[in-house]
Amino acid sequence: MTLLCSLIEFLESSYQGKKYRYCKDRDLQENEYNKSKQCFVEFLTTRKPFSDKFTADEALEFYSSIRCGLLHEASTKNGWKIWAKSDSGEDIISQQAKTVYRDDFELAVKAYIKAYGNKLTQDKRLQEAFIRKFDALCE
Repeated sequence: MTLLCSLIEFLESSYQGKKYRYCKDRDLQENEYNKSKQCFVEFLTTRKPFSDKFTADEALEFYSSIRCGLLHEASTKNGWKIWAKSDSGEDIISQQAKTVYRDDFELAVKAYIKAYGNKLTQDKRLQEAFIRKFDALCE
């Protein structure tokens, strides 16, 4: 899950064509971001199949309790747990049970990547964003 959380920020920043830069808001340049939370929440609330599963508040809860917990302390927070998969194999997450289904989540990320790849071959704006992101990575 830690790797998937890291991948989500990378995928969203690639979609937007932005690079991360540690700085104050006023120092941000065009096509830069300095708040991972916004990038992460935007992915969960606007990109299919995740946007069908997350409200803004739920995405914020996931960010702070799952993503930040795992990346900063190698543990989920606020009672959240990670199970291998749901009974249906498609649940991704249960907000009520505070459970993330790792295998289902991974399949959803793979579905997003496939759809993004297909869209990337046809959408000039996405292609420009992709090139901008990778140019920034290769600086």
